[in-house]
Amino acid sequence: MKLDINGQPINPVARDYPNEFIQTGISAIDGLNTLVRGQKLPVFSMSGMPHAELAAQIARQAKVIGSDAKFAVVFAAVGITFEEADFFISDFRKTGAIERAVMFINLANDPAVERISTPRMALTAAEY
Repeated sequence: MKLDINGQPINPVARDYPNEFIQTGISAIDGLNTLVRGQKLPVFSMSGMPHAELAAQIARQAKVIGSDAKFAVVFAAVGITFEEADFFISDFRKTGAIERAVMFINLANDPAVERISTPRMALTAAEY
């Protein structure tokens, strides 16, 4: 199946009302910036900050409260080092989170144009 990553965004009014709370296990997110199923959570960071550990923790602990419904975590990383990519993949494998993850990884040494298309591919996958 092929989907256009350059398509028009979905009208937010046409979407189902988001009401399925996603518990991440991180009190600052769960209490102050609650996530619901279908929502994006960008994690912006810089060198030296624990962004990799935070993103991995969110991906492996995310669950819909009060439901046994399966869902996938669409994970996109842009401009990361090979070591960070290896950390995410090995952490997801070790914890079993890789079984419900769709990963889009753009390495720092990949072509710059991929930094534009990586988030678009991830969003297309998530909306599908």
